[in-house]
Amino acid sequence: MKRLFPCLILAPILLSCSLAPDPSSSGTPSSEQASFEPALDSLPSSSQPSSSSEAPSSEGSSSAASSLAPEAGEDIFYSSSFREGGEDSSSSAPGNFYLWSGYGCGGEAKILEKEGGVYSFSYKASTNWWSVQLFYQAPYAEEGEELSISFPFCSDVDGAITINGSTLSCKAGEWGVYESKGPVRKNSQGYLSTLSLQLGVESPFSCLSGSLFRFKAPRISSSSPYHRVDFLVDGKNVKSLPVKEGKKAVPPSDPIAPSGKHFAGWYEGEARFDGDAPIYATHSYSARFASGEGSLPSYVPEGYSLSWSDEFSGSALDPSSWECQKGIGQDVGLWEWGNQEKQYYKAENATVRDGRLRIEAKREDTSYGSSSYRYTSARIRSAGKVSFAHGYVEARISLQTPGWQGNMAGFLDAPGGELRGQRMALFGRDRHHGSPRQAPLSDLKRPPLLAKRGQ
Repeated sequence: MKRLFPCLILAPILLSCSLAPDPSSSGTPSSEQASFEPALDSLPSSSQPSSSSEAPSSEGSSSAASSLAPEAGEDIFYSSSFREGGEDSSSSAPGNFYLWSGYGCGGEAKILEKEGGVYSFSYKASTNWWSVQLFYQAPYAEEGEELSISFPFCSDVDGAITINGSTLSCKAGEWGVYESKGPVRKNSQGYLSTLSLQLGVESPFSCLSGSLFRFKAPRISSSSPYHRVDFLVDGKNVKSLPVKEGKKAVPPSDPIAPSGKHFAGWYEGEARFDGDAPIYATHSYSARFASGEGSLPSYVPEGYSLSWSDEFSGSALDPSSWECQKGIGQDVGLWEWGNQEKQYYKAENATVRDGRLRIEAKREDTSYGSSSYRYTSARIRSAGKVSFAHGYVEARISLQTPGWQGNMAGFLDAPGGELRGQRMALFGRDRHHGSPRQAPLSDLKRPPLLAKRGQ
């Protein structure tokens, strides 16, 4: 019988994604107006959200619009990043602004530096009214939850845009405020989106013809109770998250400990933060550090001894243990690695520092032959260097991701060194391979190790 000796493979993977969703169904609150000017008389027919009710009977004057303003209460807006792409608007994961453009429709957009609390992006629209889009989803927002939204925006030219299926006019250089109040609903593709903005209108057809669009953080209030959970390092607030009552809070990445100490956890007084505990009150947790390097638990059963490990103690990967694979799988006969992975692997995306291996997926344009790719990543394996038939393997892994759909990180046990019949430890969120999985702790701090019985 032929024996297969598995190796280890580590890689974040970006799988193929669909085009941006049909903006004709936005899944957002039902009453919408712009506060500085009436909505245009002709609302887009097919671009009106299927989940929305008819526009208010008011002509949309400032006084009428003010009745839609968010009620006083906790502002549940939270944003961790502003990202751009061109494949799938479902990448607008909770807590992220996502700028969509191009991908066959001709639009172009680029995020500019945030200044004075104002977000901005440059753009060039195409003949498609939806060629440039912006998405945002409020964390913890659920279908049927009543939200009130106030969203300031500004265009550099006169024109019209679509927000959550409603047509709104823009005056060059003047700030307008989109306001809405109503239940959150899913769109036709099953996604929740608090804000869905297109720089154009379907009917009567028009595209915004400027080059700069600006907006400010929306104010969002909910009919459901929320509680703010803060995380502090040396007195500095590194994350302030509004958490829906009964839901769980997600802490920030483990902070880097001072020399000679290790991170001991997040504490509020003597109570340690528990990521599995639902939130029912406001909390403020501070990072606590303890002397020494700390110890990590091991789950290897008794009777096994250490056979191999990599502590990532240098400044680069150990070439006697790891190989960085490059490209799209062409060298091993697996085009796009046999899984429609839409990234190009580069050795530069795997770095070693401070006892950690860091594998990073980046938004970078590259190509192989006639195929173009919008992302780069890293894929390392131990094939031909470290392999085994039996034993236990441990690794301490953390996935730090914006929550992109189509993102999958894997720690793989691959017979023969390739992805055929492998056993996989998957982390993160992936539209093709099931529900999210969360890896413990931070980065690849606990190195892979192999333990064999009787050795």
